[in-house]
Amino acid sequence: MAIGTGSKGFTLTADAAFVSGQGVVITSNANPTTHYMVGTITAYNSGTDALTVNVTSSAGSGTRSDWTIGLLPNSNALLKSGGTMEGKLGMVASASGGASANMPAGAAPSSPADGDEWATTAGRFHRMNGATRQYVFADGVHEIPIPATAMTRRTTNGPAVGSSETTTNKIMVETLDFDASTAEYAQIRFLMPKRWDKGTVKVQYIWTATTTGNVVWACRAVAISDDDPIDAAFGTAQSVTDGVTAANDVMVSAQSSAITVGGSPANGDMVVFEFYRDAANGSDTLAADAKLLGVRIILTTDAADDS
Repeated sequence: MAIGTGSKGFTLTADAAFVSGQGVVITSNANPTTHYMVGTITAYNSGTDALTVNVTSSAGSGTRSDWTIGLLPNSNALLKSGGTMEGKLGMVASASGGASANMPAGAAPSSPADGDEWATTAGRFHRMNGATRQYVFADGVHEIPIPATAMTRRTTNGPAVGSSETTTNKIMVETLDFDASTAEYAQIRFLMPKRWDKGTVKVQYIWTATTTGNVVWACRAVAISDDDPIDAAFGTAQSVTDGVTAANDVMVSAQSSAITVGGSPANGDMVVFEFYRDAANGSDTLAADAKLLGVRIILTTDAADDS
């Protein structure tokens, strides 16, 4: 058979599992790198072993009879585990609307090399310049730290302002001092970032005291939109109990339960947070002022920016 393009017919010496549409390479046994043809099977009869190929490219010349026919790699095939892919890999979105690529979570490599990427249940990571780095996403859980001195004390039952200096290193300690027998309240208000998901928030309290005992800290909040009355009702308060392990140490409470913000939160709302010591609670056993140093408000965002 002469080397060239177009339809070529062959009779195989043994049955093969060929089907129409498969790509094949036809090589000369005598010189396979010089004389060969490449094409697509258009017909195969397993009964007669007759094979027809539409040759689309060829190399070499002349007429030869010593042919070997082999399948080309499937253009849709993926490499087996541990294989190497050379060249570019293009991806498109799934026809069903899913992701174009999936990186399942697994164990981190023990000796990653520059350029490696992997995913674990803790997130996605990559290796760059000999260092492992984690991808950081703009949405998710964020904290807003607030010093107690930035809060406004309520006119009705507001806490006292405390200021003291430590004995040895002269560190100034400015606090809001909440009474042991009367519930006292302080507030902070600010415009929430538009990327806030308008869901629940949590609060963590940073405080100290001059003696030991437990304190029940609580918070409630309300969102006030454009043209809403300022005198709005707070949502349900949530509390957390924390204890002093040593006098004059900094205490950091656990996060409170999720606090539902009252009103109808919307993008850019002003939210008023009210913090207080639930002095009447039976779990509150500190027989002295609880000195609030600050709080962390923990919220969730669902966008990368405030646009």
